[in-house]
Amino acid sequence: MPQGRTRGRVGRVAAAVGAVLVAAACTNAAQEPAGQEQGTLAWTDCGDGFQCSTLEVPRDWAAPDGAKISLALVKLPAPGERKGTVFVNWGGPGASGTSSIRGDGKAIADATGGTLDVVTWDPRGLGQSTPITCPEGNTRYFEADPGTPDGLRAMAAAAQERLAACQARYGDYLGLLGTSQGVQDLEAIRVATGEPVLNFLGHSYGTRVGATYAAMYPGTVGNMVLDGSMSQLGTIRDTAYGMVEAGEAALDVWFDRCAAKPDCAFGPDPAAGFDTLVAKVRAEQPLVPGTDGARLTGGLLYQALLAGVVDYRGSQELAEQAVGQYLRDDDPSALHAVGLAIAGQRPDGTFTNGPEIFQFVNCSDWTDRPDLTQVAADVAVAGAYAPRFGPFALTYALTNFAACPQQSAGLPVPNGPVAGKVLVLANTYDAETPLKNGQELMSLIPGSRLLVFQGLGHTAFYRSACMATAAGRLLTSGEQPAPGAVCAA
Repeated sequence: MPQGRTRGRVGRVAAAVGAVLVAAACTNAAQEPAGQEQGTLAWTDCGDGFQCSTLEVPRDWAAPDGAKISLALVKLPAPGERKGTVFVNWGGPGASGTSSIRGDGKAIADATGGTLDVVTWDPRGLGQSTPITCPEGNTRYFEADPGTPDGLRAMAAAAQERLAACQARYGDYLGLLGTSQGVQDLEAIRVATGEPVLNFLGHSYGTRVGATYAAMYPGTVGNMVLDGSMSQLGTIRDTAYGMVEAGEAALDVWFDRCAAKPDCAFGPDPAAGFDTLVAKVRAEQPLVPGTDGARLTGGLLYQALLAGVVDYRGSQELAEQAVGQYLRDDDPSALHAVGLAIAGQRPDGTFTNGPEIFQFVNCSDWTDRPDLTQVAADVAVAGAYAPRFGPFALTYALTNFAACPQQSAGLPVPNGPVAGKVLVLANTYDAETPLKNGQELMSLIPGSRLLVFQGLGHTAFYRSACMATAAGRLLTSGEQPAPGAVCAA
C-alpha cells in the first residue's frame, strides 16, 4: 500500500522547498448506474485549456435513491483528432485528480498522441468532491518518530483523534469512502461522459481502483494501464511487510547512486551518513530558523527521506540537497520544509484532506485490524531485517487501522477475462509498490501483460519515455508489449 501521499504530494515539493534551498459488490457484467443517462455532463472552461464539470451520485450506492454527493471533474480535451477518453486516477488514496491533471495531464496527452480526452476527478470525500475535513491530529501524527515506542503511541493517539473529529462531523459517511463505492462513482462518470467503455490509467492506489473496476465491470473494461500496483489479495500486514523489504532495497540503491557522486550529501559512506543523520535529528530535534519554535523531528525527517526513495520528478535531488544543508551547515530548514510538504501541509500551515482520505479509504478496503500491540511487535520484526527504513514503512501502513470507524468486507478480486486489454507497469526498485505486486496483478487478469522498468522509483509512467510510449500504445490501440519486455533505466 502506498504511503497515501507521495504521488500526489512529492510533485509539490519543489515549489514548497525552492525558496528554502535558495535561502506523497462484484458483478460479472457491466451494470449501468441507476438513474444515470448517457452523455449528460456539461463542461465549462476553467482556465489554461481545461474544462470542469460536476456529477451527482448516490451518497451510498446501496441506497441509490437516497441522499446525493457531488463529484468534481476536470477534462483536458484532446488537442488532435479525438478518438475517445482516458480516465485517470493519480493514487493515494488521497491524491486530488483535479489538481494533478494540471501538472501531469499534458504528459498523458503527449503519450496518447493527442487523440484522447484526459478526464479525472476528485474521489468522494477528497478535495472538491463533498469533502471531509478533520485535520485534528495531523501535526502530532507526522511529527511522531515511527522508530520509537513513544512515537508509535503518539501516532496511534493522533489517528484516534482524527477519527473522533471526523465521526463527530460526518458520521457514517466515513464508511462510504472506500474503493467499492468509488468504483461505482467511476462507472457513473463513464456513463455520464457517454463513453462505451472505460479506458483507464491508474497510478499507485489507482491500480487498486482499476483492478476493482475490472472485478465489478469486466464487460466495460476498455484499454487499461495500471502503474505501480497494489496487492488485491494480501492482508494489510502482508502489504506492510512488502513495503518494508522494498523500502530498504530502494534505500540501498539510493546509497549506491549517491556514493557515485563526488559530493554525496550523506558523505563517502552513505549508509553511515544516513545513520548519523537520523541519530543527530533524534538527539537534537533542532529548531528551524525563521519559524515560531518549530522543530525538525524524527517523523518529519522520515517524510523528507521518503521523497528520496520514491525519486519522483527530482524529489531525490531535493532530498539530497536538504540532507546536505543540515549535515554541512547545521540548518534543518530544507528538511523540515520537504517533510511538511510530503505530509500534506500547505505553506499557510493548513493540511490537504489527504490524511483523512488515506485513513478511511484504507479502513473501508482492508479487512484486518492490527492493534497497537501487534503493530509494535511488527515494528520490532521489521527493524531487525530492515533497520533503516522498515519501522517507518510499517508504521505508516498500519497505525491508522487501530482507528477505523467500521469493519470491512474487503474488495472484489478480478478472476476472469475482461473485455479490453490490460498493461501492468512495475519497477524493479519501487519503495511502495514492489515488483511482485505487478506480477500478482498480471496473474489475476487473463491476457494482461507486465512491462518492467529496470530502475528506482515509485511508478514508471512519468520517469521513462519507454514506459510512457508503451502505455500510450495500449491506451490508444490496445497494442501490448511482448511478453517479458523491459525498459532500461
